[in-house]
Amino acid sequence: MDTNNRKKFEAEFVKTAYFATAYRIKGIHNPFSWNDQANRYVWHDIQAGWEMWEKAQAVPEGFIVVPKELSTEEARKHAEAMFNEVEHMIKYEHRDLSEAEFETFKNRWLNARTLNIQFNWKAMIEAQEQNL
Repeated sequence: MDTNNRKKFEAEFVKTAYFATAYRIKGIHNPFSWNDQANRYVWHDIQAGWEMWEKAQAVPEGFIVVPKELSTEEARKHAEAMFNEVEHMIKYEHRDLSEAEFETFKNRWLNARTLNIQFNWKAMIEAQEQNL
């Protein structure tokens, strides 16, 4: 059992409204009593909170937590960053377009790239879920 992680949990738990009403008002001074033999908290509700805390903290080494779906706004930011990297080449290739035509082209390119990024994101997440 990671004592440091338990201390972090306890420090956060005392900030909750539940702690204030369930323990402070009742006058329970040490709700974080630990039973070494059973390897658990004595109070059942503290143990339940601890188990939820552990699950929420459980991200394997080398992994990160990401949303299942990438928002259109976030995908658009990535598309715009990609466009900015190659804008000078695209402008050269399409130098015969007027400014308005180029803006229309740019918006269509960004819209298509945004959808492509979201599609690829979803495919990546689905592939990872199949490996679990």
